[in-house]
Amino acid sequence: MSDLTSEKLLAGKYEPLLLDIIGEHRRKLEEDNPYEYWEDVEVTTPSSADTEFLVEAESFDRTPGGYQIAKKDRAVDVYTGDTAWSTNKLYLKATVASAVITVRMFK
Repeated sequence: MSDLTSEKLLAGKYEPLLLDIIGEHRRKLEEDNPYEYWEDVEVTTPSSADTEFLVEAESFDRTPGGYQIAKKDRAVDVYTGDTAWSTNKLYLKATVASAVITVRMFK
């Protein structure tokens, strides 16, 4: 601990390490960017909770690799449905009826 006696030394010793970690993280995100292809789709969940529904993109043109809920008008959990995804389409379920959500599908 004796080598950590001043803030200047602490910053000098650990700052390059932190910048290296941030740089490496950024490179990895750029190399395997999940948002290279993405589209936001606004849908309303079915009138019955826990019912599978279709989310279909207009111009995505590929089978989705994943999704995120970008926006929702109320507290709702959204989870993956049972049907296999296909080009432009994914199937989800929601715990709340008639919620308006924005789904970001990406490859």
